[in-house]
Amino acid sequence: MRADYLVAWSFAAGRSHDDLNRLAEDLGLVLVHQGRQLSLFANPGQLFQCDPDSDLLVIGRLFKGTNPVQIIDRFSAGEWQRLSSTRGEALIEDFWGAYVGFVPGGEGGSLQAIRDPSGQCPCFYRLEQDRILFSSRADILEAASGHKADIDWEALAAHIVWPMVRAQETPVRHIHEVLPGMRVTAHRGNVSSSLARSPWKFTRQARSLPVREEAVATLRRRIIACTDAWASQARHTLLAVSGGLDSSIVAAALAASGRSFTCLTLYTGQAAGDERPYARQLARHLGVELKEEPERVDFVDLARSEARHLPRPISRAFAQSGDRAHQELATRLGADQFMTGGGGDNVFCFLHSVAPLADRLIVPGSRLGSPQTLMDVARLNEVSVFSALSGARSKIRQVGQPHRWPMRIGFLSRDLVRSLAGPPSHPWLSPPGDEVPGKIMHAAWLAGIQNHLEGFGREWLHPLRAPLMAQPVVEHCLTIPSWMWCSGGQDRVLAREAFADLLPPAIVTRRSKGTPTGFAMQLFEVNLPAIRALLLEGMLAGQGIVDRYALEAFLARPDPRDVVAYMEIMALVDVEAWLRAWAMPSPHITRRDHVP
Repeated sequence: MRADYLVAWSFAAGRSHDDLNRLAEDLGLVLVHQGRQLSLFANPGQLFQCDPDSDLLVIGRLFKGTNPVQIIDRFSAGEWQRLSSTRGEALIEDFWGAYVGFVPGGEGGSLQAIRDPSGQCPCFYRLEQDRILFSSRADILEAASGHKADIDWEALAAHIVWPMVRAQETPVRHIHEVLPGMRVTAHRGNVSSSLARSPWKFTRQARSLPVREEAVATLRRRIIACTDAWASQARHTLLAVSGGLDSSIVAAALAASGRSFTCLTLYTGQAAGDERPYARQLARHLGVELKEEPERVDFVDLARSEARHLPRPISRAFAQSGDRAHQELATRLGADQFMTGGGGDNVFCFLHSVAPLADRLIVPGSRLGSPQTLMDVARLNEVSVFSALSGARSKIRQVGQPHRWPMRIGFLSRDLVRSLAGPPSHPWLSPPGDEVPGKIMHAAWLAGIQNHLEGFGREWLHPLRAPLMAQPVVEHCLTIPSWMWCSGGQDRVLAREAFADLLPPAIVTRRSKGTPTGFAMQLFEVNLPAIRALLLEGMLAGQGIVDRYALEAFLARPDPRDVVAYMEIMALVDVEAWLRAWAMPSPHITRRDHVP
């Protein structure tokens, strides 16, 4: 089952949170800590530690170091003292894992909440008149407030237009998020936020030009150590593999650690969605069991959102099929943890851009190798050297400028799009004034993946871990210059080198990628009448967010084959399903302790 929690902090000592007892009981949460100002309700799956001398609280799993990894089951008195004296800074400096720390501020009854940079322990909050509530689920906060959720339509529209930007403010009014690597400080009637861990601390090191061999060796060591640490928390892990590089690296790390795991690959009836030949090579090479399951249209309910407990619509309907397969197989195997290679492209600086060449032309001491990087970038992007050089010169003028994600505006009201002030803010999109373009893109990619690592149905059964997103791995990758990642004209090349001896050559050198697009198109075609009803008469149309006439005209075409349009419409279906979940009579929270 999910590991959920609810933290209530009173801005005045002695205030009771008895009003939350019944809600907690309905959710399977119990009061496990009662301090002077802080109350913690949690279920049996939630790990936590409380300082016996204060209200200092840490929720989640923590590790220390990578060579070797130490599992932190209980802080020592000295560690509690350091956490207190650094106002929680030591959490990020000394440890890694999936956690949220709550540190009393002393003056005026303030509280700090610090979330780990990997983002694998969710944390949302709601400020009330004399207290602040934090939870792993936004629907719990809604129920605890006693008020019906109110949708912020402008914030929702911005989320649809810029789906890669995750803002502290959410499309549900009064519910906010402690973003990964952020610190939120709460006072009575006021909340402020700041970076607890900045990517720019590590991108600066990329200018010191690390030795390539050392960078590769450290990458391998950290991935294996972090994967092993997470695998140690389970009896048996079910790993989703595609035969692509990232999930294969996680499989190799699990095999190198000697942990018990099974691989599962999903396939569709279309060639682009059938990667079984690669997955089979991987399984044979590592000597592990591989299960193969087809994607099934009948496993998908377009009216259901797996993000209904979250304050933003980040789930995708087509993933329900894979979720169902994972849950059923995990139950049969006795697996108690899911793993994925999610985030690999982002961590390994997979940039189809000329920015790495611009970086090399800018960074002192690196220009001597620019001709080779010019060839590498041209090959990777499949452009001429003249185009690559011209593009790099343009990129040089973008030193220190924030990354701009493209807008997704298909089938949206043009008046709405014009009315938006701009994309939501995210601290990782605001670089120092002298940061190089490639590292600005790298940091932006790491911020952008956060909307794709949760909102899966399998999370209700067992934890879902993405070890490539572990803090030690990400921080090391940020210290490596962008041009090193594409040397030889191949993407993610350092990751390929790090695991070349543990993986089949066909996977190490693979350039193609599978895609679920064909399955999504099949869903579209089978469910066209339901999609038409859901969107043309839905809440998005009622609010003027979608261009109803453009959408109706497209759906009326006899054979509207347009892959981009299909995916844009399916994304709107996901938003509509999420909206309908939040529009249900409050509270709409449910307990899910079984496989559907």
